[in-house]
Amino acid sequence: RNNNPGNINRTNTQWEGMLDEQTDSRFVSFESPEMGVRALARTLNTYNTKYNLDTISSMISRFAPPTENDTQNYIKFVSDKSGISRTKKITLQENPEDMKKVITAMIEMEGGSDSIKYFTPSVINEGVKLALESTASQDVGIDEDPQQATIERIPVRPDDETLGAAWDILYGNSTKPEPKPLVESLKPQQRP
Repeated sequence: RNNNPGNINRTNTQWEGMLDEQTDSRFVSFESPEMGVRALARTLNTYNTKYNLDTISSMISRFAPPTENDTQNYIKFVSDKSGISRTKKITLQENPEDMKKVITAMIEMEGGSDSIKYFTPSVINEGVKLALESTASQDVGIDEDPQQATIERIPVRPDDETLGAAWDILYGNSTKPEPKPLVESLKPQQRP
């Protein structure tokens, strides 16, 4: 639905890949399913980096709070479907394969079993890849309501070891380009 597998609510956040014309009154509409997966992965990455939420239990408790969801059922579903313990530490940068499993399970929880026919493994791989590529600047500013995101951009210059590890995850061990200075690498008005 709306290429938004996480059912991310509309707020003042201008997501990368968000359609200019939003037709749904509640949920963000994205230009492609990959951009919707990217937004979900970026949301989980923000939970990891800003709030130190790095387990299925902690991330889902914020993403799907008890005021709106059966949170414990959601946690159990994602843990069971992904095959990952609800207490295992996972982050987008350190465990992208585990994060893909978590995202796949979340997509099925949010959209039912038919949703994983649309948000295929290749779509999820590409969305997570796009999220990893954009970690050179971090999302911060998620409001207390987990679905009410107010995102600001804070440029971050990862060290060469981090960049190399991310490159290897995304592209294998092919030749790495020389890092560009931060000012040259950011695009004007880059969206989260």
